[in-house]
Amino acid sequence: MKKAAFVPIAPNYLNNRMFDRAGAVSLNHELEVFYALHDALKERGIEIATYDIHTPEESDFIIYLEMPKQLPKKEHIHKSYLIIGEVAAVRPGNWDMKKHEYFHKIFTFCDDILDGKKYVKLNSCRPFSTDIPQDISHKEKLCTLIAGNKISNHPLELYSERLAAVRWFEQNHPDEFDFYGMGWHKKVFSGLLRPFNRVHTIGKLCRPRFKSYRGPVDDKQEMLKKYKFAIGFENAREINGYVTGDKIFDPMQAGTVPIYWGAPNIEKYVPKNCFINWEDYGNWPDMYQYIKNMPDSEYLDYLGHITEYIQKTAVSGDFSEKVYVETLLREVDQAK
Repeated sequence: MKKAAFVPIAPNYLNNRMFDRAGAVSLNHELEVFYALHDALKERGIEIATYDIHTPEESDFIIYLEMPKQLPKKEHIHKSYLIIGEVAAVRPGNWDMKKHEYFHKIFTFCDDILDGKKYVKLNSCRPFSTDIPQDISHKEKLCTLIAGNKISNHPLELYSERLAAVRWFEQNHPDEFDFYGMGWHKKVFSGLLRPFNRVHTIGKLCRPRFKSYRGPVDDKQEMLKKYKFAIGFENAREINGYVTGDKIFDPMQAGTVPIYWGAPNIEKYVPKNCFINWEDYGNWPDMYQYIKNMPDSEYLDYLGHITEYIQKTAVSGDFSEKVYVETLLREVDQAK
């Protein structure tokens, strides 16, 4: 049996925990596609394991998830594959183009660099349910935002725009908005102050305070169902093809209409009648008036279009687990 090595993004995925369904290190769906990849490779006579078990030297090919700190050896370039899942605002090293030379092929969401040879299209993926809630009688409030406490100095980042939305609702319509997420118990420092992130007492003393903050979420889907609209701003804007599931698909799956900002070509992937594009308004007073005064009939139209899209397109389409795995397998097969 042939061997493949996998280089994950963090050490807690080593010892093959990346592919361990029984002892999954993640409570969400992010590892499901890698379980499927493991099974699909095994059917082809290839056993994949994290690189501490299958070393790059003994493996027939190596898959790296995000740019590694240690680049492949030059003699391994022909069998090294890189998956880029994040933008420069989150992982700057992903976009050091000189480092790209150390990989045979690169899988990426970024439409602007695709050439079908070295750079191959690979969207983020997630499992989809075709059962989209349609009952709006249980909606408790107008809008929500669920996001972790992150910062970036990149000019295209949207973390600050998420916080601007929170502050606007708190100042203008506090009773119609709730804010959730991980990591808001402390301040995150950047630049020269980054070392203070290791001093927990300082982080807690300087933590941001939000009147609308309701804490972390145990079940994101159940929480989203309580709101008519969810703010889904990507980590960065103006990047064609950068569409992540938690920003637009998670609300849709919960029967909640996303307010989306991110990829300028989002309508290439998701029909316009399935979400509200922030850039069509560009300010919260106008956006608020639109969502606040939306008739139930129009809201139900959104849910109908969302259901149609999920049922006909999403399950086996560009953002499906099926396409993700098939894309990786096709490129590896071609390199044999």
